[in-house]
Parts: sequence; C-alpha cells; structure tokens
Amino acid sequence: MEAPVVEHPKRAYGPQNNACGTCAKAKVKCIPSDPFGDKCYRCQRLRKECEPPNKPKKRLKTTSVAGLEKKLDDIVTILSISNHIPQASIVQLQNDISTNTKSIDAPHLQSQNDIPMEIKSIDPPHLLDHVTEQAPNDETSMCFGDNLKTPSTSSRSNTDLYSSSSGTPPIIDLDDDYAHALLAIFKSDMAPYCPFVLIPPNISPRQFQAERPFLWKAIITAASHRNPTFQDAFGIRSFENFITELLLRGQTASLDKLQALLVHLGWFHYQSIINNQTINLIYLVKSMVTTLGLQRSLKQGTATSKVLVDGTQQGNKDKLSSRRLEELRAYAGCFYATSMMPPGSSVESMRYTVQLEEACKTVAEAGGLQSDILLFHLVKLQQLTRKIKHTFFNLEAGFGPCIVPRKMYMDLLQRELGSFEYELLENLKSHFLISINYSIAEINLYEAGLNDADFTSADSLERLSILNSCLTSVKFFLDDKVTQWIDFSIAAAYTTWVQVGYGILVALKLCTCKADGWDRDYARAALNIQHTFNFLIEKLKKIISIRGRSPE
Repeated sequence: MEAPVVEHPKRAYGPQNNACGTCAKAKVKCIPSDPFGDKCYRCQRLRKECEPPNKPKKRLKTTSVAGLEKKLDDIVTILSISNHIPQASIVQLQNDISTNTKSIDAPHLQSQNDIPMEIKSIDPPHLLDHVTEQAPNDETSMCFGDNLKTPSTSSRSNTDLYSSSSGTPPIIDLDDDYAHALLAIFKSDMAPYCPFVLIPPNISPRQFQAERPFLWKAIITAASHRNPTFQDAFGIRSFENFITELLLRGQTASLDKLQALLVHLGWFHYQSIINNQTINLIYLVKSMVTTLGLQRSLKQGTATSKVLVDGTQQGNKDKLSSRRLEELRAYAGCFYATSMMPPGSSVESMRYTVQLEEACKTVAEAGGLQSDILLFHLVKLQQLTRKIKHTFFNLEAGFGPCIVPRKMYMDLLQRELGSFEYELLENLKSHFLISINYSIAEINLYEAGLNDADFTSADSLERLSILNSCLTSVKFFLDDKVTQWIDFSIAAAYTTWVQVGYGILVALKLCTCKADGWDRDYARAALNIQHTFNFLIEKLKKIISIRGRSPE
C-alpha cells in the first residue's frame, strides 16, 4: 500500500514567494504550511519564530552609472551638432592690456634668438583686436558677441559655441602679426619651463599651423594668458576638437597631439577652472605613450657627432632623425608630467625604465642643445623625487616589513641627492628648474618626520633632527627661491605653482606639528610664512589685474 502523497500549498508570503527570514538565514528550503498559516513547516517543527521574508533591496542608480550616462549624453550632443557648425565672423576682442607690467626678463630664462626686435621690450606685446575663425563648407555666419566674455559653466553652451566640424578640422586663421607675437611670447617666456617640446626655429606661424595643428593650438592657447576672453574661447574649442578627433572619431594618436597635450598640461591652471580634467589627461598621456611606442629601444644608425652630458664632443655611431629626437623628448616629458602625481592616487605615474634612461641620455648626447642636457638632468632629478615619495609611502602603507630604521633610508636617499648635485654641471646648478626641483626633493625627503605614526617616544631625538632638516629646507625654499628668485609672472607654468603650494603646505605642517620637544613658536618665527603669503597675494593680484578678472 502506497503512502498518500501530501501536496503542500504554495507559500503566500509576498508576491515573490520568498522564504521566511528564519529559513533564509539558515539557507534551507522553506515550505509554507497553508495559505493562511502563520508559520512554515520547518519553523513549526523546530518551534521557532517564523520571521517575515526579507524585502528585496531596491537597486538605486549609482553615481558612477549616472555620471557615465551624462558623459554619453554629452558625446551624443557633440556628434549631433558636429555637422552643423556655422562660419564664425570676425570676433571683436577688445582687451586693454596693462602696458606697465614687465614680462619675464630673469637671467635664468633663456630667450631664443629668432624673436623679432620689436617684441623684445619690457612692455608686453599688445594683442591684436580681431581674430578670424573659418570652417570649410560653412554657409551661415554668427557672431559670438558677449558670450565670449564670461565662460559658461554649461557644457551644452560650450559645445554649441566651440564644437568641431566633421571630417576636416576647422582652419583657425589668426592675423600673422598676432600669431607671430604669441609664438614669440611662448618662446621667450614659457618655453624655458618646457624643454620637452621645442618649436622649430625660423618657422612662420602659418607653416607651423599647417605642419603641427594641435601643438599650434595648444601654444596659442597657453600664450594668450594676457587675453583671458580669447584664451577661454580658443582653449575650449581646441580642447573639444582634440578630444573629438582622438576619442570620438577614432583618429590615431600622433606626436603632434602628444606634444599639444604636454603644453596643455604645462599651463593647465588657466583651463582647469573651466574644465578640470587633470586625472583624465594624465591617463590620456600614458595611453598615447603606449600607442605611439615611445618606450621602444633605440635603433642603430649611421655615424654622426654627439655632445656628451658633460659638455664634451665625440664621434657617435648612432644617428637619430629629428622626429625620433622629438619623440624621445616627449617621452621624457610624459614621465615628468605623470611623476608629479602623488603616490597612492587613482592614476599611477610612469616608471623610470631602462628605455627612459636610454632615451634621455641619447637626447642629451645627440640633440646638441642646452635644453636637451637640461632635460637629462631634470628627468634624473625627478626620478629621485619619485623614488623618495614612493619609498616613504610604501613604508607608511605597510608594504613589506620595516626592518631598516627610517633614518637609514633618509641617509641613503640624501647621499643620492648629494651625488646628483656633485655631478651636475656648474651652469645648470643655478638653473631655476633644477633648483626648484632639488629643493622639492629635499622637502619630500624630510617630510616623513611629520608623520606621528612612524615614530615612538624613543625616537624623539631622531625625529627632532629630521624636523629641523625639513625646517631648513623649507625656509631656504621660501626665502631664497619663492620670494626672491622665482619669477611669478603670468607665464609661470602650472607645475611651478603646484610645487610652491606644496612647499607652503609643508611649512604650515611644521608650524602646527606637535612632536615631543618641537618648538612651534620657533618654527613660525623662522619660517615667517606671513611674509610669503603677502608676497604671493601681491603677485596674484597683479596677475588678476593683467588678465582683467575681478578678485572674486
């Protein structure tokens, strides 16, 4: 005789027939007793409380998904209007530039010889009043008018005004005198900050625009720092053209685009107010290095002569084309730009590889320019700074056992810095870029003494010695370089401002450090940071007055 089959009714808990809370926690099958029962069979058998089923969590739209959807909408907007770009008529940009403000004329800035005599004056060159911008195959015209005076925060309005044309990039037609003046400003005032990108000598603006359109746009944007209205409009338009050509239209990377990106990053503080994309640009730099294959080993060539890093000359069996030298300079510039990022950030800096060291040495020996020798030592110094930052970051993060005392790490790195300074050429020891980066490397080295978690009461004397060394380095940087030597003109590079800001931040930490035995009043009196603040405030006010913006 077969046993009767008992059919259990379906569970009535909720619309999704979920298990009760008790069975769900135990991860067992839950069988309801009857449609109107209060307990399931398992809870009745075990005499447990039958908790109601857990409600499914409502999946909210995450912030990242919402951000990606917004970016996708912006991309669709750019592509949808890219075929409807009107021809821009003559734009009247009347921006009176103060004639009593001196341009950079410090002895440590190396002016180029091809600057016209009429531009070599203590007064800044007066920018022309009009700019013509044309796009091929356009039939309508429009005037930007007052829209250029205040950059809109809306991405849609910026896209409408400065979106790129489809197919052929728009032809930006500047007055020859205007473009020549901007190129001369970049060569004399700004190029010394960026030895990684060289402008060909004796090249006309139109030829330069035709050969390197993206680099030309980046230089024109950076050199227009005295005309913020034009700089904002031209910079937004150029940046959108760059992103559209490289990412949206699937155009391949090129040396011209990479050099333009380096110049754009070099003076990004003027554009970051409108479009702060520093992290994304660093990612783009690293990807373009890989795409262009700049990290590949050098190839052998025919014989030529080379200038060694110590200034002597000798025969060389390796000959590199001028384009390959430009690629190697850009490769070194990419390392310099990415190494400015702090360790532990969302984007990792490029590594100092054997290929990079070989590239810098080759540029210094085969380039034949003083800026190439500067590039070699500048990258080498930046590698020491990166090594210092990552060493102490790994120790603070607990990566690996900390067996060696911290002071021994500092002594070793200090000897490496001393060795670098000893091997440096005499004419480069006084160069402003080398001097600034060397001071920043020393501050990075001794900043580890400010971390309370790395020292115990038994290390108080050792820590006081480190803090005093940090105080000496910061004081020398602020007193002898920031307030007396560095020319904080309107043409100063973004990296220089970042380094000065870092030095001030460490100075504030020293003034508030609560280490055992540390005299904060002595630190405040020695640093006299209020004097530095007053000095920089006056410089910033002068820059604001030149650019024609209100302090607010």
